[in-house]
Amino acid sequence: MSITLVQKDSRGRVALGSVLGDDQYIVNVTSNGTVILEPAVIMSRQDLELRAQPEVLALVEERAKNHSAAIAGRPERAAH
Repeated sequence: MSITLVQKDSRGRVALGSVLGDDQYIVNVTSNGTVILEPAVIMSRQDLELRAQPEVLALVEERAKNHSAAIAGRPERAAH
């Protein structure tokens, strides 16, 4: 963990781009004024529903390992 001092500008903004690595964050301000930034990602509802079905997700991941099998009807290539 590194500590960096920042100050608000004349409009009350604090620039954090130089100390943050991710693009999107969930912001939580606690009752004592502590600001907590948690890296976040946005996913589609379909992705969320897929991740809620471990058996389907496992099948997708297994298929992704074998690119030939992931494309229906595509024959396997012979090794040279």
